[in-house]
Amino acid sequence: MSFLKKLSQLISPSSRTDEAGYWVYVRCNKCGEKLRTRVNLYNDLSMVLKFDSKRKLIEREISGGTFIEEDEYFQDEPENN
Repeated sequence: MSFLKKLSQLISPSSRTDEAGYWVYVRCNKCGEKLRTRVNLYNDLSMVLKFDSKRKLIEREISGGTFIEEDEYFQDEPENN
């Protein structure tokens, strides 16, 4: 497991259900690394994600990577014992 993925798991909650947060999953175009980050819908500002007044995603942009789906991010993850 790469350093970035380990770091992401340390600072990210283990639960994938989070009403106050929006999870973003991306793949780096340069190295192919899959990354995820959480945007707090009540406090965090995001320059690449745009939400409506009901906090529903309406637009997203990315530079240097590609958005991927959650299941693709977890696809090659070993199961925790």
